[in-house]
Amino acid sequence: MRMSRDGLWSWWLALAVCLGAAWWASIPVKEHSADKVAVVNLDLSRIGNIDLSAQEMAVTGSRRQDLTGRWWIDIKRKAAPQVANVPPADLPALQERFMASAKFDEMLALFSPFQALRVIGKPAANQLKEFGLDNSTKTLVVKDLTGAVLLSLKIGKQLYGSRNVYVMDQADQTVMLIAGDFVTDFEKPELRVYERAITRLPMEEIQAVSVTAGGKIRKFSHLKRDSKSALLWTPEEGNGAPVASAASWFERFDHLKAATYATAEEQARLSNTAALFEVALTGVGSATEAIQMRKLTKAGKDEYWLTSSFLGWHVKVAATRAEALAKDLPQLMGQ
Repeated sequence: MRMSRDGLWSWWLALAVCLGAAWWASIPVKEHSADKVAVVNLDLSRIGNIDLSAQEMAVTGSRRQDLTGRWWIDIKRKAAPQVANVPPADLPALQERFMASAKFDEMLALFSPFQALRVIGKPAANQLKEFGLDNSTKTLVVKDLTGAVLLSLKIGKQLYGSRNVYVMDQADQTVMLIAGDFVTDFEKPELRVYERAITRLPMEEIQAVSVTAGGKIRKFSHLKRDSKSALLWTPEEGNGAPVASAASWFERFDHLKAATYATAEEQARLSNTAALFEVALTGVGSATEAIQMRKLTKAGKDEYWLTSSFLGWHVKVAATRAEALAKDLPQLMGQ
């Protein structure tokens, strides 16, 4: 049967309406602050612990008691199967601990206030599958300094085409759509907030350095400039002439980064190991930093570890860089 012209136009109009509706539904929710709904406003200074857990992993952020404003991040994940048909329960857990960088403070700010893009309410049990909340084992729990729960969320599925995720507030079973930035970033904290720096002081702001090695101390000033306004390293003793070897040594020292953090057992051993050398930095105003380098030998290989007042813990650094610094230390000390 041939369709009439009026019928054909009606069919095209209906198709256009359906496609338009589908397109509109697929548009991610805008994340402008005016569109958000404040759910709870947490006092960031009271937050002591954050746990993100699922069947295959657990990530915990815990406020350090020894360093104000700093956080430990602990990761525990099941290892990826290397052999087919190996049950996840039989795989060893991968564990790591490191200190969070300042980026973590920006992430925590999302809890003050904690906002929803859309509050859906309390759906029926048969509707939970729609939001990926029927069989989900992933949860995000925020606790205060005493261990009391401030916020507990069950994490559902991610909205197609965005980072937004459906969650359920486990206190009242309310389902919400939230920006998934914190969840996504906290799942891979080693990529987002791993503290690699060994000091808070930028090299260009350091005004003086004291190096201690082998019972001797040598001091350098970092205040004079050359004709091109570049800062010079001049020893405290002598005629004040710059030392080229010092400039090279401190430049390489500035490139040291934390590779891994010591375990509790390694920390105890390192704390009882004499330092190869210590570098005391003085910055602008009253800013100071003390950095110590140590060496451990494991299975015939030398490992180099350092700690600082900024880190409050030992971190392993690249052996080739540290070994070169140790080798050139006598020249730096004027020996």
